[in-house]
Amino acid sequence: METATRDHIPPTPPYDGNGEPRDFFEDDRMKAFLREEDLPQVDGMIDSVTASWIVRRLKRQDDAIAEINKQAEFEIAKIRGAAAAIIKTHECKKQWIMDRYQFPLRTFAEAMLEGAKEKSVKLLSGVVGFRRKPYSFTGTITDQSKAVTFMRALGHSEAVKEVVNWSAIKDLIEVKDGRVVCAETGEVLDFLSVTETPEDTVFYIK
Repeated sequence: METATRDHIPPTPPYDGNGEPRDFFEDDRMKAFLREEDLPQVDGMIDSVTASWIVRRLKRQDDAIAEINKQAEFEIAKIRGAAAAIIKTHECKKQWIMDRYQFPLRTFAEAMLEGAKEKSVKLLSGVVGFRRKPYSFTGTITDQSKAVTFMRALGHSEAVKEVVNWSAIKDLIEVKDGRVVCAETGEVLDFLSVTETPEDTVFYIK
């Protein structure tokens, strides 16, 4: 079997996915591949022996890729495990610092911002300040059959399957005087239970 020259190998796309020029034949691994492999010459119709050779070599590359990916996943899993332990340590350190210094840091920020329009203090290492946290509420559906009836009555059948999700119903309701009501009709909805979070000013560090 004759060994192919560069001219006998079908051309590859001239650019990679990033638009950069690509030339596989300048890669050292490819040069070694071309030296070691007995590449068949292809100038027209190939026979079954050549076809088998091509498929066999393609499968060999697929097997090599799969094995490398398997090894990489194993190594990545080990790295992630080690990283998780290190991250946990840093999280514990961060929590300790927050528990120990958040109050004096907040007191400092309040003193610096007293009488000022600004809501934050710029430091060499970051920013501390205050931001408004809007009112919100979360809840659960305690009676699915009533929830389904409610949604269908308002024309939201597309959100109803066998059950109603909280995300589908939340925008249709509001809380008044501690009771959950339909925002459109004012109907009291006794099949919902909510937990309210009042508007507040929260201290932040970034």
